[in-house]
Amino acid sequence: MYKGSCQCQAVQFELPDISEDELDVETLSCSETLNLTIAGARKHLIIDCAPSMLGELQLSPSRKQFFCNECSTPIFTEDDHGNIGLHVAFYGHDLLAKHHSQYHIP
Repeated sequence: MYKGSCQCQAVQFELPDISEDELDVETLSCSETLNLTIAGARKHLIIDCAPSMLGELQLSPSRKQFFCNECSTPIFTEDDHGNIGLHVAFYGHDLLAKHHSQYHIP
């Protein structure tokens, strides 16, 4: 399960069908941008916000971008088949729910 929010936390979201192993945190922590996109299905994405907080922009005839209307954080893109790309920014290993042996220092 992955939980997150926009920068101002007005939009909270959860993607229950993703595991920590699929996030590939080691590769992410070594990247220059510290960003990744998690693929999933819109039907599994849970969004908790006031209806006016989630903005929508038509990127192309078959792709939409959703973002926070308060802080402009991009949340996810969706194609016309219901597939999403959830935008994730990585801020450090301390956000992991449990320690991984490769990062644990005894």
